[in-house]
Amino acid sequence: MSLSKALSLLPRRYLLEEPTPIQRLHGIENALASSLGGVRIYVKRDDLTSLGGGGNKLRKLEFLLGDAVAQGADTIIATGGRQSNFARLAAAAAASLGLACEVVLARMVPRAGAEYDRNGNVLLDDLFGALIHHLSPGEDSTRFAGARAEQLSRAGRTAYVATLGGSSAVGRLRGLRAGNPDSVQQPRHRLRRSRGPKRKFWNTGRSGRGISCARARYDPGEIAFGACACSKRQCSDS
Repeated sequence: MSLSKALSLLPRRYLLEEPTPIQRLHGIENALASSLGGVRIYVKRDDLTSLGGGGNKLRKLEFLLGDAVAQGADTIIATGGRQSNFARLAAAAAASLGLACEVVLARMVPRAGAEYDRNGNVLLDDLFGALIHHLSPGEDSTRFAGARAEQLSRAGRTAYVATLGGSSAVGRLRGLRAGNPDSVQQPRHRLRRSRGPKRKFWNTGRSGRGISCARARYDPGEIAFGACACSKRQCSDS
């Protein structure tokens, strides 16, 4: 059985319209023209997904929520930092599927104040109907989420816990499914194999995006670079 066939048999909830576009960055090319030597620069716009303000975390959530529904869950518990994009999209996706959602937000950076604690993604979490748990510095979000799931279970509900960034074994399936996401685009953005990218760069927190980017190579000679966007402690724990 092929990998594509095996993945198609797994529970999944479709949350985004694909493919997201690839756009050429003419402005950056012009600004760096003297040092690029004719290199063209493209960006894949996963921020243009239609649900919850956009973001590539929806790719993980398709499998995570599929798994949750298959297990009979009625509540999604997502964990993340105070301004977590994953928590925001989990709240939006849960609302679109008629599931309750609770987000457990840890204080992961030394920043405070009303602008940080109440605006941005925190505000959107609330608008999407999620119950928000604000943790104090030092509290373990994964442990809190597990205890909350047990509490809901005693009340007769079924909770599904999706921890930091959704980077569980199920969440990382999106990287395997991605295959070659750049090769199927609208005609004006298509990159032919013979002229495909020779260098691919991505930022990563817990390696999920790295899996999909590594699998999306055009040929064995293509080189991929990943830059970790989290702290040394978070990277070592992931």
